[in-house]
Amino acid sequence: MRLKRGYYFLAKHHKLVFYAAWLLLNLVQAAATELLDDEAYYWVYSKFLDWGYFDHPPMVALLIKAGTALFPGSFGVRFFFAIMSTAGIWFLEKLLPAKNDLLFYTIVLSMAILQIGGIIAVPDTPMLFFTILFFYVYKKLLEKPGFSIAVMLGVVIALMFYSKYHGLLVVLFSILSNTKLLTRYHIYVAGITAFIIFSPHLYWQYSHGFPSLQFHLLERNAPEYRISFTLDYIVGQLFLAGPIAGFLLLYYAFRKWPADYFERALKFNLAGIYLFFLVSTFKGRVEANWTVPAFIPLVVLSFAWLLTHERARMWIQRLAAVTIIIVFVIRMYTLVHLFPDSKVKQDEFHNNPEWAIAIQQHAKEMPVFFVDSYQRPSKYWFYSGTPAFSLNTVDYRRNNFNYWPLEDAFMGKKVYAIYQGKKQDYYTDSIQTDKGVYLGRTIDQYFSFSRIRIAPQTALNANNGAANSLITLQTDEATLQRIRFPYDSLRVWLTVYKKDSVIRNIPTNVKLGMIKDHRQTLPVTIPVDLPKGEYITRFSITSCIDGWPSINSSVIKLRVK
Repeated sequence: MRLKRGYYFLAKHHKLVFYAAWLLLNLVQAAATELLDDEAYYWVYSKFLDWGYFDHPPMVALLIKAGTALFPGSFGVRFFFAIMSTAGIWFLEKLLPAKNDLLFYTIVLSMAILQIGGIIAVPDTPMLFFTILFFYVYKKLLEKPGFSIAVMLGVVIALMFYSKYHGLLVVLFSILSNTKLLTRYHIYVAGITAFIIFSPHLYWQYSHGFPSLQFHLLERNAPEYRISFTLDYIVGQLFLAGPIAGFLLLYYAFRKWPADYFERALKFNLAGIYLFFLVSTFKGRVEANWTVPAFIPLVVLSFAWLLTHERARMWIQRLAAVTIIIVFVIRMYTLVHLFPDSKVKQDEFHNNPEWAIAIQQHAKEMPVFFVDSYQRPSKYWFYSGTPAFSLNTVDYRRNNFNYWPLEDAFMGKKVYAIYQGKKQDYYTDSIQTDKGVYLGRTIDQYFSFSRIRIAPQTALNANNGAANSLITLQTDEATLQRIRFPYDSLRVWLTVYKKDSVIRNIPTNVKLGMIKDHRQTLPVTIPVDLPKGEYITRFSITSCIDGWPSINSSVIKLRVK
């Protein structure tokens, strides 16, 4: 009798059960799973709320700040992301062309990333949510155009941009799918609204020299193409869309012919986003998750095609069951640290508190900084409760540790350096942790000037053994005050690269003592003894680590004639 009542309850309230189970699983997983590396980095974002960051817009920081204000630990970090994930699936259902709850459940359960990714505190989660809202409002605009709905569309566009810059592709491909929009006032109302709301971030970018634009267009890309970039991208997309039924869902979505302008927008986004990032692999490595906005048209269009193909629906249902089992195994693996005497390999999910304690004990209460890693100091800070810093040298890349005022607390102090990389001779200590062996060294007097940003006003061209140009040096008041004896004699260098490796640090005539103002232009002379050709370079400044200056500029091309 109870079984019969349970059946009738499930049949009548299956939607409530589905969404409640989705949210509950997300919340339990959010509380019990240790942070990923990038999640810890975004948690540090929330310690320095701003209109922008080096890598991303500020939405991820705002959500983490709000969550940790309510709840401690990883649960607080991920709370609003779990809520957004569930709400996003609910709105996604509203985009479907017809009602078939079982088919919808089958498709979303076939996509493991929608289930597991629902707890992860990264920009992709709000990006996915606001992209779904974009299509939801856009559909309303197509059905019943009006001023208020156009304003609402502009608000959603701005929130999408505040989540991740890839939202621009969604807007672009939607307009290309229906160029008649350009003849109607609604699209301009939406655009003006989005611009007004997004303008604080644009101003932040302008006042900081557009660091995100330089990073994503120049610094993030590899100098030479490798076939693995393209192959990894293709395999990654098949995995993210499934992992088992992904290739079928993609096939069905691409087969669906658009029935109206809304589906046409979905089709343009599906094809456009995948093609855009496929072409991008010829310039550098593309992260698989960058195509997250394509998930919405993938779900809706494959659903629309499967409505009229019963045999294909049966295959998706069978494969969805396999995916659910795989997801369950993955969920249990991320929680294995909760079981006594469990043994797991070194990865992002496990042994983080023990790792942080091991380093903290070895440092013997000295402040800790990490060399060439934005993730490890973030995770150390989260699990040890002690602020840490990343010294980004010329062997690495810039990140938001080049902007936060964290290095001020280290200046002139006895500190402990942690390193895990190729150059091991400099480090005298070996630290055994649950996450592998780390190298360490005591630095008697720390100094670095990571927040000084250097940019040439003219191209770097070397003639007759020297390059002469004007460079602009920009910094903040705290850093400016620290430029005094003995740091005023520290030198600015030009670091030259070949295939991602440093081949030379060339001394320039500029020393820190020459900087007298927050923004200053100085003539620079660089003695160049290199064969003719084009080189990738960056400006750098001497740091407390011998031979490893800090990285202080974006990528700069040097032509030796």
